[in-house]
Amino acid sequence: TKTPFRLYNFKKPFYSKDARDSAAMALDYFAKEFRITSPKNGEPANEIKTSLCGNHVFYQQAYNNSYISNAWIRVDVDHEERVFNIANSFLPEDLITSCFDRKLVSKISEKQAETLLIEKFGELFNLEIKVTSCELVYYYRPGKGYLSWKFIIYSNKPRREWKVYLDANNGHCISIV
Repeated sequence: TKTPFRLYNFKKPFYSKDARDSAAMALDYFAKEFRITSPKNGEPANEIKTSLCGNHVFYQQAYNNSYISNAWIRVDVDHEERVFNIANSFLPEDLITSCFDRKLVSKISEKQAETLLIEKFGELFNLEIKVTSCELVYYYRPGKGYLSWKFIIYSNKPRREWKVYLDANNGHCISIV
């Protein structure tokens, strides 16, 4: 069964006194279609941004107390607190349980991963780099899930920023964005 990526033009209006409640109400209604757990039963919104169109309520998907990288739902709510659009990149619950091992524990520490990253990445591209952030996340590639260290790194010459994902079990590079 395919999971919808975008929903709009709703037959049922979703609105409440504030954007968070309107978003939670819409996601509760569509949870089965998205094959996810309703936010009313779990996670609160991670972030709300305001624009000319209204508010944008963001939820990042988590599993086993770690976020899943690039797994977001954005619920767009107009100035009258009505939901008008939902963009979904969450992984369906059944896919998560089949791809990610709940018992996964990082075999390399954050410091070891950072040292490995600076040596390999700096050497590979002949750059002096600086790590600006690091967190333990799940990373999904079709058919396989990884517990990984997500680094955001920065170089001065040339001025550039990358996201680098290292496998938390063996230190191999999974992705560079």
